Amino acid sequence: MGVRQDLNQWAEAMRHADYKAWAQEALGDRRQVYARSTLQPTNAPLVFMAHGEAEQLRAGAHEGALICPVPGCPSPQLTTYASNKRREHFRHLQAPADPEHNAAYARLVARELLAEWARSQHPALEVTEDAVVAGVSVAVLVGSPTGHQVAICIRYRRLGRDSWWEQHTALRAHGVPAAWVFGLRPAFYEPPRLSRLEQPDDAVARDRARGDIILDRALYREMRTEGSWPLLLSIEQRQLGNVISPQGRVAKHLGLDPPACRDGVQHLVVHDLVDCKLTAHGIATPSVGESLLAQPYAKPPQPPAPQSPTPSPIRPTSPPPSPLPPPSSAPSLPAPPGPAPVEALLEPGSTTTFGALLDSLKGPRDRAEDDLKSDLYTLRVSGIVHFEGPLRHDTPIESPASWTPGWSPRTVWRPRRG
Repeated sequence: MGVRQDLNQWAEAMRHADYKAWAQEALGDRRQVYARSTLQPTNAPLVFMAHGEAEQLRAGAHEGALICPVPGCPSPQLTTYASNKRREHFRHLQAPADPEHNAAYARLVARELLAEWARSQHPALEVTEDAVVAGVSVAVLVGSPTGHQVAICIRYRRLGRDSWWEQHTALRAHGVPAAWVFGLRPAFYEPPRLSRLEQPDDAVARDRARGDIILDRALYREMRTEGSWPLLLSIEQRQLGNVISPQGRVAKHLGLDPPACRDGVQHLVVHDLVDCKLTAHGIATPSVGESLLAQPYAKPPQPPAPQSPTPSPIRPTSPPPSPLPPPSSAPSLPAPPGPAPVEALLEPGSTTTFGALLDSLKGPRDRAEDDLKSDLYTLRVSGIVHFEGPLRHDTPIESPASWTPGWSPRTVWRPRRG
Protein backbone atom coordinates (compact mmCIF):
# COMPACT_ATOMS: atom_id res chain seq x y z
CA MET A 1 0.00 0.00 0.00
CA GLY A 2 2.86 2.32 0.79
CA VAL A 3 4.38 1.90 -2.69
CA ARG A 4 1.10 2.72 -4.39
CA GLN A 5 0.50 5.75 -2.17
CA ASP A 6 4.00 7.08 -2.86
CA LEU A 7 3.51 6.59 -6.62
CA ASN A 8 0.18 8.41 -6.53
CA GLN A 9 1.75 11.33 -4.68
CA TRP A 10 4.62 11.36 -7.15
CA ALA A 11 2.20 11.30 -10.09
CA GLU A 12 0.29 14.30 -8.73
CA ALA A 13 3.54 16.21 -8.27
CA MET A 14 4.74 15.37 -11.80
CA ARG A 15 1.57 16.58 -13.51
CA HIS A 16 0.97 20.03 -14.97
CA ALA A 17 4.27 21.96 -14.60
CA ASP A 18 6.76 19.16 -15.15
CA TYR A 19 4.79 17.46 -17.91
CA LYS A 20 4.30 20.85 -19.53
CA ALA A 21 8.08 21.07 -19.85
CA TRP A 22 8.03 17.75 -21.73
CA ALA A 23 5.25 19.02 -23.99
CA GLN A 24 7.05 22.28 -24.75
CA GLU A 25 10.14 20.43 -25.91
CA ALA A 26 8.10 17.96 -27.94
CA LEU A 27 6.10 20.71 -29.61
CA GLY A 28 9.11 22.54 -30.98
CA ASP A 29 10.80 24.46 -28.16
CA ARG A 30 14.43 23.55 -28.98
CA ARG A 31 16.28 25.03 -26.03
CA GLN A 32 19.96 24.19 -26.02
CA VAL A 33 21.09 23.41 -22.47
CA TYR A 34 24.36 21.57 -23.26
CA ALA A 35 27.70 22.90 -24.46
CA ARG A 36 31.16 21.47 -25.01
CA SER A 37 34.13 22.74 -23.04
CA THR A 38 37.17 23.64 -25.11
CA LEU A 39 39.29 23.33 -21.95
CA GLN A 40 38.55 19.59 -21.64
CA PRO A 41 39.34 16.61 -23.90
CA THR A 42 36.84 16.09 -26.71
CA ASN A 43 35.55 12.92 -25.05
CA ALA A 44 34.80 14.69 -21.76
CA PRO A 45 31.15 14.91 -20.65
CA LEU A 46 29.16 17.83 -21.99
CA VAL A 47 28.50 20.83 -19.77
CA PHE A 48 24.86 20.91 -18.65
CA MET A 49 23.20 24.21 -17.73
CA ALA A 50 21.06 23.57 -14.67
CA HIS A 51 18.37 25.98 -13.54
CA GLY A 52 19.84 29.27 -12.39
CA GLU A 53 23.28 28.84 -14.02
CA ALA A 54 22.96 31.15 -17.02
CA GLU A 55 24.81 34.02 -15.38
CA GLN A 56 27.67 31.80 -14.14
CA LEU A 57 28.22 30.19 -17.55
CA ARG A 58 27.92 33.35 -19.64
CA ALA A 59 31.52 34.48 -19.19
CA GLY A 60 32.85 31.07 -20.25
CA ALA A 61 30.66 31.15 -23.36
CA HIS A 62 31.82 34.66 -24.32
CA GLU A 63 35.46 33.65 -23.87
CA GLY A 64 35.06 30.62 -26.16
CA ALA A 65 35.48 28.08 -23.38
CA LEU A 66 31.94 26.79 -24.00
CA ILE A 67 30.87 26.14 -27.59
CA CYS A 68 28.15 24.32 -29.50
CA PRO A 69 28.70 20.54 -29.16
CA VAL A 70 27.61 19.72 -32.74
CA PRO A 71 30.70 18.80 -34.81
CA GLY A 72 31.18 21.12 -37.78
CA CYS A 73 28.74 23.74 -36.50
CA PRO A 74 29.40 26.81 -38.72
CA SER A 75 28.88 29.24 -35.80
CA PRO A 76 29.78 27.44 -32.56
CA GLN A 77 30.06 30.64 -30.46
CA LEU A 78 27.44 30.77 -27.72
CA THR A 79 25.97 33.10 -25.15
CA THR A 80 23.44 32.38 -22.42
CA TYR A 81 19.83 33.45 -22.15
CA ALA A 82 17.87 34.01 -18.94
CA SER A 83 14.21 34.88 -18.69
CA ASN A 84 11.32 34.60 -16.26
CA LYS A 85 9.14 33.09 -19.00
CA ARG A 86 11.41 30.44 -20.50
CA ARG A 87 13.97 28.05 -19.11
CA GLU A 88 17.55 29.37 -19.14
CA HIS A 89 19.61 28.02 -22.04
CA PHE A 90 22.53 28.56 -24.39
CA ARG A 91 21.96 30.52 -27.57
CA HIS A 92 24.08 30.86 -30.71
CA LEU A 93 25.48 34.33 -31.38
CA GLN A 94 24.63 33.58 -34.99
CA ALA A 95 21.91 31.01 -35.55
CA PRO A 96 23.03 28.13 -37.82
CA ALA A 97 21.28 28.16 -41.17
CA ASP A 98 21.21 24.35 -41.40
CA PRO A 99 17.64 23.18 -40.63
CA GLU A 100 19.05 19.85 -39.43
CA HIS A 101 21.21 21.48 -36.75
CA ASN A 102 18.66 21.11 -33.96
CA ALA A 103 18.06 17.44 -34.79
CA ALA A 104 21.80 16.77 -34.88
CA TYR A 105 22.16 18.48 -31.50
CA ALA A 106 19.38 16.40 -29.93
CA ARG A 107 20.75 13.08 -31.22
CA LEU A 108 24.31 13.88 -30.13
CA VAL A 109 23.26 14.99 -26.65
CA ALA A 110 20.99 11.98 -26.18
CA ARG A 111 23.80 9.60 -27.13
CA GLU A 112 26.41 11.26 -24.92
CA LEU A 113 23.97 11.59 -22.02
CA LEU A 114 23.10 7.89 -22.04
CA ALA A 115 26.72 6.85 -22.66
CA GLU A 116 27.84 8.88 -19.64
CA TRP A 117 25.01 7.35 -17.60
CA ALA A 118 25.99 3.82 -18.70
CA ARG A 119 29.62 4.38 -17.68
CA SER A 120 28.44 5.47 -14.24
CA GLN A 121 26.64 2.17 -13.70
CA HIS A 122 29.79 0.09 -13.15
CA PRO A 123 33.50 0.78 -13.73
CA ALA A 124 34.05 -2.62 -15.41
CA LEU A 125 31.59 -1.94 -18.24
CA GLU A 126 32.89 -1.16 -21.71
CA VAL A 127 30.82 1.54 -23.40
CA THR A 128 31.04 2.13 -27.16
CA GLU A 129 29.24 4.94 -28.96
CA ASP A 130 27.92 4.81 -32.53
CA ALA A 131 28.28 1.05 -32.98
CA VAL A 132 26.68 -1.24 -35.57
CA VAL A 133 25.40 -4.66 -34.50
CA ALA A 134 23.89 -7.07 -37.03
CA GLY A 135 23.41 -4.14 -39.40
CA VAL A 136 21.52 -2.10 -36.79
CA SER A 137 22.70 1.35 -35.72
CA VAL A 138 23.29 1.32 -31.95
CA ALA A 139 23.87 4.65 -30.22
CA VAL A 140 25.41 3.11 -27.10
CA LEU A 141 26.68 -0.47 -26.88
CA VAL A 142 27.51 -1.70 -23.37
CA GLY A 143 29.65 -4.79 -22.82
CA SER A 144 30.36 -6.61 -19.57
CA PRO A 145 33.57 -8.51 -18.67
CA THR A 146 31.67 -11.76 -19.28
CA GLY A 147 31.07 -10.84 -22.92
CA HIS A 148 27.36 -10.03 -22.53
CA GLN A 149 26.22 -6.94 -24.46
CA VAL A 150 23.24 -4.58 -24.21
CA ALA A 151 22.29 -2.13 -26.97
CA ILE A 152 20.77 1.29 -26.33
CA CYS A 153 19.10 2.33 -29.57
CA ILE A 154 18.10 5.99 -29.80
CA ARG A 155 15.72 7.17 -32.50
CA TYR A 156 14.56 10.71 -33.24
CA ARG A 157 13.43 10.20 -36.81
CA ARG A 158 10.12 8.50 -37.57
CA LEU A 159 10.37 4.72 -37.23
CA GLY A 160 7.78 2.37 -38.73
CA ARG A 161 6.74 -0.77 -36.90
CA ASP A 162 8.05 -3.06 -39.66
CA SER A 163 11.45 -1.37 -39.62
CA TRP A 164 11.58 -1.60 -35.83
CA TRP A 165 10.60 -5.28 -35.91
CA GLU A 166 13.36 -6.10 -38.38
CA GLN A 167 16.00 -4.29 -36.29
CA HIS A 168 14.72 -5.75 -33.02
CA THR A 169 14.71 -9.27 -34.48
CA ALA A 170 18.22 -8.85 -35.90
CA LEU A 171 19.60 -7.77 -32.52
CA ARG A 172 17.83 -10.57 -30.68
CA ALA A 173 19.12 -13.16 -33.17
CA HIS A 174 22.60 -11.78 -32.47
CA GLY A 175 22.03 -12.32 -28.74
CA VAL A 176 21.97 -8.60 -27.90
CA PRO A 177 18.98 -7.31 -25.88
CA ALA A 178 18.07 -3.73 -26.71
CA ALA A 179 16.58 -0.73 -24.92
CA TRP A 180 14.65 1.42 -27.39
CA VAL A 181 14.76 5.12 -26.50
CA PHE A 182 12.78 7.69 -28.49
CA GLY A 183 13.17 11.44 -28.60
CA LEU A 184 10.43 13.90 -27.75
CA ARG A 185 9.11 14.34 -31.23
CA PRO A 186 5.48 14.19 -32.43
CA ALA A 187 6.15 10.81 -34.06
CA PHE A 188 6.67 9.33 -30.60
CA TYR A 189 5.18 11.80 -28.13
CA GLU A 190 1.91 13.63 -28.62
CA PRO A 191 -0.83 14.56 -26.15
CA PRO A 192 -4.41 13.53 -27.03
CA ARG A 193 -6.02 15.56 -29.81
CA LEU A 194 -9.68 15.54 -30.73
CA SER A 195 -8.89 15.19 -34.44
CA ARG A 196 -7.02 11.95 -33.73
CA LEU A 197 -9.45 10.31 -31.27
CA GLU A 198 -13.08 9.39 -31.68
CA GLN A 199 -14.00 10.49 -28.18
CA PRO A 200 -16.14 13.27 -26.67
CA ASP A 201 -14.52 16.65 -26.21
CA ASP A 202 -14.61 16.45 -22.43
CA ALA A 203 -12.73 13.12 -22.30
CA VAL A 204 -9.91 14.41 -24.50
CA ALA A 205 -9.79 17.68 -22.57
CA ARG A 206 -9.48 15.82 -19.26
CA ASP A 207 -6.65 13.64 -20.55
CA ARG A 208 -4.82 16.64 -22.01
CA ALA A 209 -5.12 18.48 -18.70
CA ARG A 210 -3.57 15.53 -16.86
CA GLY A 211 -0.38 15.76 -18.89
CA ASP A 212 0.64 12.14 -18.32
CA ILE A 213 -1.50 10.70 -21.16
CA ILE A 214 -0.15 10.44 -24.73
CA LEU A 215 -1.44 9.03 -27.99
CA ASP A 216 -0.72 5.39 -28.71
CA ARG A 217 1.26 4.50 -31.84
CA ALA A 218 1.32 1.49 -34.15
CA LEU A 219 5.01 1.20 -33.24
CA TYR A 220 4.16 0.92 -29.54
CA ARG A 221 1.52 -1.73 -30.23
CA GLU A 222 4.06 -3.77 -32.18
CA MET A 223 6.59 -3.41 -29.37
CA ARG A 224 4.04 -4.63 -26.83
CA THR A 225 3.50 -7.83 -28.80
CA GLU A 226 7.25 -8.45 -28.58
CA GLY A 227 7.44 -7.67 -24.86
CA SER A 228 9.58 -4.59 -25.52
CA TRP A 229 9.07 -1.46 -23.42
CA PRO A 230 9.29 1.95 -25.20
CA LEU A 231 11.21 4.69 -23.40
CA LEU A 232 10.95 8.44 -24.06
CA LEU A 233 13.93 10.62 -23.25
CA SER A 234 13.91 14.27 -22.22
CA ILE A 235 17.48 15.51 -22.60
CA GLU A 236 16.53 18.82 -20.98
CA GLN A 237 14.90 17.22 -17.93
CA ARG A 238 17.38 14.29 -17.92
CA GLN A 239 14.48 11.89 -17.48
CA LEU A 240 13.19 8.68 -19.01
CA GLY A 241 9.49 7.96 -19.44
CA ASN A 242 7.86 4.52 -19.64
CA VAL A 243 4.97 4.15 -22.09
CA ILE A 244 2.48 1.92 -20.24
CA SER A 245 -0.83 0.51 -21.46
CA PRO A 246 -3.85 1.57 -19.36
CA GLN A 247 -5.33 -1.94 -19.69
CA GLY A 248 -2.13 -3.72 -18.61
CA ARG A 249 -1.28 -5.24 -15.26
CA VAL A 250 1.63 -2.79 -14.76
CA ALA A 251 -0.76 0.18 -14.79
CA LYS A 252 -3.00 -1.62 -12.29
CA HIS A 253 -0.02 -2.53 -10.11
CA LEU A 254 1.18 1.09 -10.05
CA GLY A 255 -2.32 2.33 -9.26
CA LEU A 256 -2.45 4.66 -12.27
CA ASP A 257 -5.76 6.44 -12.77
CA PRO A 258 -7.38 5.19 -16.01
CA PRO A 259 -7.58 7.80 -18.80
CA ALA A 260 -10.92 9.30 -19.73
CA CYS A 261 -10.49 8.13 -23.34
CA ARG A 262 -11.36 4.46 -23.66
CA ASP A 263 -8.70 3.61 -26.23
CA GLY A 264 -5.94 5.03 -28.40
CA VAL A 265 -3.93 6.45 -25.50
CA GLN A 266 -1.12 5.37 -23.16
CA HIS A 267 0.22 6.35 -19.75
CA LEU A 268 3.55 8.17 -19.56
CA VAL A 269 5.36 7.47 -16.28
CA VAL A 270 8.50 9.58 -15.87
CA HIS A 271 11.61 8.91 -13.77
CA ASP A 272 14.88 10.74 -13.29
CA LEU A 273 17.70 9.09 -15.19
CA VAL A 274 19.72 8.71 -11.98
CA ASP A 275 16.96 6.47 -10.60
CA CYS A 276 17.16 4.05 -13.55
CA LYS A 277 19.49 1.05 -13.74
CA LEU A 278 21.27 -0.75 -16.54
CA THR A 279 20.56 -4.48 -16.44
CA ALA A 280 21.44 -7.49 -18.56
CA HIS A 281 18.13 -7.04 -20.40
CA GLY A 282 17.98 -3.28 -20.93
CA ILE A 283 17.15 -0.17 -18.91
CA ALA A 284 15.08 -0.83 -15.78
CA THR A 285 13.08 1.96 -14.17
CA PRO A 286 11.25 2.11 -10.83
CA SER A 287 8.06 1.29 -12.80
CA VAL A 288 9.41 -1.45 -15.11
CA GLY A 289 12.04 -3.48 -13.29
CA GLU A 290 14.46 -6.13 -14.51
CA SER A 291 12.02 -8.98 -13.89
CA LEU A 292 9.66 -7.55 -16.52
CA LEU A 293 12.47 -6.80 -18.98
CA ALA A 294 13.84 -10.34 -18.67
CA GLN A 295 10.63 -12.21 -19.46
CA PRO A 296 10.84 -11.96 -23.29
CA TYR A 297 14.35 -13.40 -23.17
CA ALA A 298 13.56 -16.33 -20.89
CA LYS A 299 14.02 -19.73 -22.52
CA PRO A 300 10.60 -21.24 -23.33
CA PRO A 301 9.74 -24.39 -21.35
CA GLN A 302 10.21 -27.70 -23.13
CA PRO A 303 7.45 -30.31 -23.60
CA PRO A 304 6.94 -32.35 -20.42
CA ALA A 305 8.88 -35.61 -20.42
CA PRO A 306 7.11 -38.93 -19.67
CA GLN A 307 6.62 -39.25 -15.94
CA SER A 308 9.08 -41.49 -14.15
CA PRO A 309 7.85 -43.87 -11.45
CA THR A 310 10.41 -42.37 -9.05
CA PRO A 311 11.18 -38.69 -8.57
CA SER A 312 14.42 -37.39 -10.00
CA PRO A 313 17.18 -37.00 -7.37
CA ILE A 314 18.66 -34.07 -9.30
CA ARG A 315 17.69 -30.70 -7.96
CA PRO A 316 17.39 -27.79 -10.42
CA THR A 317 20.29 -25.40 -10.37
CA SER A 318 19.80 -21.71 -9.73
CA PRO A 319 20.29 -19.32 -12.69
CA PRO A 320 23.73 -17.70 -13.01
CA PRO A 321 24.04 -14.17 -11.64
CA SER A 322 23.50 -11.25 -14.00
CA PRO A 323 26.75 -10.01 -15.58
CA LEU A 324 25.54 -6.43 -15.25
CA PRO A 325 24.52 -4.38 -12.18
CA PRO A 326 21.83 -5.80 -9.84
CA PRO A 327 18.18 -5.47 -10.86
CA SER A 328 15.93 -2.55 -10.05
CA SER A 329 14.30 -2.42 -6.65
CA ALA A 330 10.88 -2.17 -8.29
CA PRO A 331 8.52 -4.81 -6.87
CA SER A 332 8.03 -7.84 -9.06
CA LEU A 333 4.55 -8.38 -10.42
CA PRO A 334 2.54 -11.56 -9.95
CA ALA A 335 1.85 -13.35 -13.22
CA PRO A 336 -1.82 -13.27 -14.18
CA PRO A 337 -3.62 -16.57 -14.71
CA GLY A 338 -3.07 -17.91 -18.20
CA PRO A 339 -5.89 -18.30 -20.70
CA ALA A 340 -7.46 -21.64 -21.55
CA PRO A 341 -5.46 -24.06 -23.78
CA VAL A 342 -5.94 -23.56 -27.51
CA GLU A 343 -4.02 -26.55 -28.84
CA ALA A 344 -6.84 -27.27 -31.29
CA LEU A 345 -5.88 -24.12 -33.22
CA LEU A 346 -2.62 -25.68 -34.46
CA GLU A 347 -2.52 -29.04 -36.19
CA PRO A 348 0.91 -30.68 -36.76
CA GLY A 349 1.95 -30.41 -40.40
CA SER A 350 -0.76 -27.88 -41.29
CA THR A 351 -0.68 -24.33 -42.65
CA THR A 352 -3.10 -21.61 -41.68
CA THR A 353 -3.06 -17.80 -41.55
CA PHE A 354 -2.81 -15.31 -38.74
CA GLY A 355 -6.31 -14.05 -39.54
CA ALA A 356 -7.79 -17.55 -39.33
CA LEU A 357 -6.20 -18.11 -35.92
CA LEU A 358 -7.44 -14.73 -34.71
CA ASP A 359 -10.98 -15.49 -35.85
CA SER A 360 -10.90 -18.68 -33.77
CA LEU A 361 -10.22 -16.82 -30.52
CA LYS A 362 -12.81 -15.42 -28.18
CA GLY A 363 -12.78 -12.17 -26.24
CA PRO A 364 -12.00 -8.53 -27.18
CA ARG A 365 -10.38 -8.54 -30.61
CA ASP A 366 -7.67 -5.96 -29.86
CA ARG A 367 -6.46 -7.82 -26.79
CA ALA A 368 -6.74 -11.20 -28.54
CA GLU A 369 -4.66 -9.90 -31.45
CA ASP A 370 -1.89 -8.61 -29.16
CA ASP A 371 -1.86 -11.86 -27.18
CA LEU A 372 -1.82 -14.03 -30.30
CA LYS A 373 1.07 -12.09 -31.85
CA SER A 374 3.07 -12.32 -28.64
CA ASP A 375 2.42 -16.04 -28.36
CA LEU A 376 3.22 -16.86 -31.97
CA TYR A 377 6.57 -15.08 -31.77
CA THR A 378 7.42 -17.19 -28.71
CA LEU A 379 6.25 -20.39 -30.41
CA ARG A 380 8.44 -19.59 -33.40
CA VAL A 381 11.49 -19.40 -31.14
CA SER A 382 10.70 -22.88 -29.79
CA GLY A 383 10.11 -24.33 -33.28
CA ILE A 384 6.38 -24.96 -32.89
CA VAL A 385 5.42 -22.63 -35.77
CA HIS A 386 7.16 -20.94 -38.66
CA PHE A 387 6.34 -17.64 -40.38
CA GLU A 388 8.24 -14.79 -42.04
CA GLY A 389 8.17 -11.09 -41.24
CA PRO A 390 5.71 -9.11 -39.11
CA LEU A 391 2.33 -10.74 -38.59
CA ARG A 392 -0.44 -9.53 -40.86
CA HIS A 393 -3.95 -10.90 -41.46
CA ASP A 394 -2.83 -13.02 -44.43
CA THR A 395 0.57 -14.12 -43.04
CA PRO A 396 0.94 -17.92 -43.50
CA ILE A 397 1.56 -19.82 -40.25
CA GLU A 398 3.16 -23.23 -40.76
CA SER A 399 3.12 -25.90 -38.05
CA PRO A 400 5.81 -28.61 -38.55
CA ALA A 401 4.69 -32.22 -38.35
CA SER A 402 7.29 -32.97 -35.69
CA TRP A 403 5.75 -31.33 -32.63
CA THR A 404 3.78 -33.53 -30.27
CA PRO A 405 -0.05 -33.31 -30.32
CA GLY A 406 -1.53 -32.88 -26.88
CA TRP A 407 1.21 -30.48 -25.70
CA SER A 408 -0.64 -27.25 -25.27
CA PRO A 409 1.15 -24.35 -26.99
CA ARG A 410 -0.08 -22.23 -24.08
CA THR A 411 2.58 -23.88 -21.90
CA VAL A 412 5.16 -21.64 -23.58
CA TRP A 413 2.98 -18.61 -24.22
CA ARG A 414 4.13 -15.72 -22.11
CA PRO A 415 1.63 -13.52 -20.24
CA ARG A 416 0.45 -10.33 -21.83
CA ARG A 417 2.25 -7.21 -20.65
CA GLY A 418 1.17 -3.65 -20.04
